[in-house]
Amino acid sequence: MSKKSYTSQRYTSECTKHAVELVRSSGRRVTDVARELGVSTEGRRGWVKQAKIDRDEEPTGALTTAEREELTRLRKRDREQQVDHQNPEKSLAFFAKEMKQARSTASSTRAARVASSSPTSPAHAADRAQG
Repeated sequence: MSKKSYTSQRYTSECTKHAVELVRSSGRRVTDVARELGVSTEGRRGWVKQAKIDRDEEPTGALTTAEREELTRLRKRDREQQVDHQNPEKSLAFFAKEMKQARSTASSTRAARVASSSPTSPAHAADRAQG
């Protein structure tokens, strides 16, 4: 006897849309469509339910897919900011590195300006030769 794997599988959005559309267009049960596609039933129920939420066919209060994605993005950003606040040394090191790079860029730009405006620069020598 073979055992089923209970590990979570990721499906493409095309696969998800196809399964939901099969349930909607055929009027068949989620269980039948899932069995036909060879996927688990409960996960497909979630797909169908989320599709109904996205089409405003479910009661209010449930998050649409776009809202879920935004919430995930905001939570991730919040976690990153909390880590930055919990580890000030890391933040200080980052800003010190940024400042060092800014100073280095500014001093090299300044040095280039000074060199080009000095009386011994090739640009000045050419001006003197013409003038």
